[in-house]
Amino acid sequence: MGKNKGKHHLEVFRTSSELTDSGVMGNPLNATREKGEEIIRRWVDYIREFVQEFGKLPIHKVQ
Repeated sequence: MGKNKGKHHLEVFRTSSELTDSGVMGNPLNATREKGEEIIRRWVDYIREFVQEFGKLPIHKVQ
């Protein structure tokens, strides 16, 4: 969502375990609480934007 506001699209992400044998990307020793909190904040913002945009889509009755 974010930079593509107003456009109807859905991004599909893969889990890290689908991309690597260990499920870890990068050096986990570089992780910090602040970085983790920022990642969670961004996920929440993305999901919030998605739900808001999804709610604007017209719903058509299927017969």
